[in-house]
Amino acid sequence: MNKIIENELANYNINSNSVVEDGKEDIFLAPNMPFKAMQYVGKDIAIKFRIYIPENLNTKQKTPVVFWLHGACEKGTDNVEQVKNNTDWCRSWLEKQPYLKNSIVIMPQCPVDDKWLHTTAAKDPIGVQYKSDEVAESKSLGAVLKILKYYNNKFELDENRILFAGFSMGAYGCFDLLVRHTNLMSSIIAISGGCDTSKYEKLLNKKIFMFHALDDCYVNPNGTITMYKSIKNAGGNNVHCKLFSTGGHFICDQSMNLEGLQDWFFGVDNKKIKATNTSNLSR
Repeated sequence: MNKIIENELANYNINSNSVVEDGKEDIFLAPNMPFKAMQYVGKDIAIKFRIYIPENLNTKQKTPVVFWLHGACEKGTDNVEQVKNNTDWCRSWLEKQPYLKNSIVIMPQCPVDDKWLHTTAAKDPIGVQYKSDEVAESKSLGAVLKILKYYNNKFELDENRILFAGFSMGAYGCFDLLVRHTNLMSSIIAISGGCDTSKYEKLLNKKIFMFHALDDCYVNPNGTITMYKSIKNAGGNNVHCKLFSTGGHFICDQSMNLEGLQDWFFGVDNKKIKATNTSNLSR
């Protein structure tokens, strides 16, 4: 158990029998890399998830943990969609670097009747964003943190590599977690999402990478642009933003395959990212 993570999640109670097997077959994103089907069952919510745990994991060695928060189209209870729609970039990452294979990787599936974040700001035509002080943390995000706490009780997780990446609704969720649990989160990748731009001062020292296409017709890119500029202008030196002129809303693969992104995400090497054009804010 990592005591730092335990202290940050002190208010999230979870029983040892709250996480159980889901009874479905493993999904393999690479040879010898099974994503097991699990579920968290709480008093007010049940949530399915897939998890990969490295074989022969040293329980005394600090291990990174990576969460992927999917978009709205993958909501459900089949415990498949949130993995199936993200196999391309996952396999590409695995081919290039060993980081994922040496990490605990968790892909939760948000239930149909919930969201990672309860806001309609994504559809606002002028890009007005929500206020986190006015929106409670969703039950599903709370369940994600309880899953994190459960595995922190079983393994020695790395407090410096609690990593979240998400697309669309999942990107909103990543930012919401970062704002509410700033000391817990290490870095996030947010693709085609939005955020509470008024909270930028809390995030000046956090590692953040945002992606958006300027022709996104589902989520206005203004939230991404405003957050990037606000953090950067206030002195934040580890925030990055990559804007695509075209691509629409569904830009996961081209975003996740940016040269150097893995090295930056896992805190191995920032030089490749610095050499990449990541601040092309031409508008």
